Amino acid sequence: MQKFITVKEWLFALGIYPSLQAIEKFSLFFEMVESSAKTKHPEENLPPSLFKSGKIKKLSQKKKASFTSFLETLDLSKEMKKYEEQGIRWVTILSENYPFTLKQIFSPPVVLFFKGNYELIEKHTWLGVVGARSCTNYGLEATEHILDSLILKTDKEIGVISGLAKGIDTKAHQVTLNAAGSTIGVIGTGLDRYYPFENRMLQRKMIEEHLVVSEYPIGSKPLKFHFPERNRIIAGLSRGILVIEAKKRSGSLITAYNALDESRDVFAVPGSIFDQTTEGCHRLIQLGGILTKNSDDILKEWMYI
Repeated sequence: MQKFITVKEWLFALGIYPSLQAIEKFSLFFEMVESSAKTKHPEENLPPSLFKSGKIKKLSQKKKASFTSFLETLDLSKEMKKYEEQGIRWVTILSENYPFTLKQIFSPPVVLFFKGNYELIEKHTWLGVVGARSCTNYGLEATEHILDSLILKTDKEIGVISGLAKGIDTKAHQVTLNAAGSTIGVIGTGLDRYYPFENRMLQRKMIEEHLVVSEYPIGSKPLKFHFPERNRIIAGLSRGILVIEAKKRSGSLITAYNALDESRDVFAVPGSIFDQTTEGCHRLIQLGGILTKNSDDILKEWMYI
């Protein structure tokens, strides 16, 4: 069996294990904290979500046995070298520099892989921006109208987090870069992949000058369930979420609901009552989301003005 010298290495192995979903990995971590003598961290280093995780189901014996088999054949040094060679670094849920706000959420990622300037996370107040992939010109114009002004009025203190997807995500990153602001991309694949492929130059630029993160190991494809999991990271890293165009059943709404569950602010841009693309935004406003027409609506809520 592979000998694990540290808890950090055990968590790395759990992070790269491909056969468990995010909440299952957190469940296994939770069991390790409860029962393993390996964990000698003081309580304050443990995520608060551990102490409110009654909803976490224990992993089946079959899945635990499968992970144990994975450990027995894993060449840890070889795997770590793969990440080093690709310039991919990582923090675990027990690392001192694991993002504080992300650690507060229900089922945070056990490992966060990243490329770029990781120190950005603690340097800014972050606004998550989500919206339709098949967005309208109105959505694109609203994104630029709000974010360009937001970055200018706060002297770049507020940064923008989004998912590097088509549509609103792409526009949010581009507007932020053009305004010389700071931006983070949270992707639903491994950091060795580009999805969508046409965003490869944008992703490379963000890695060079900003930050791209993922909880998925290298080689991970854009599987459907990755994106709801990715959404909780966007919400977890952000003080609030801005939703620009979302249908009543959409990934953007999942992100917004995650944000509400974690007591984050939710800002929603209204649109035409005849347009299905904005039905989700109108629903959020009905539920107490903040109607947002311009950057001042966000800045007033956050007491910048």
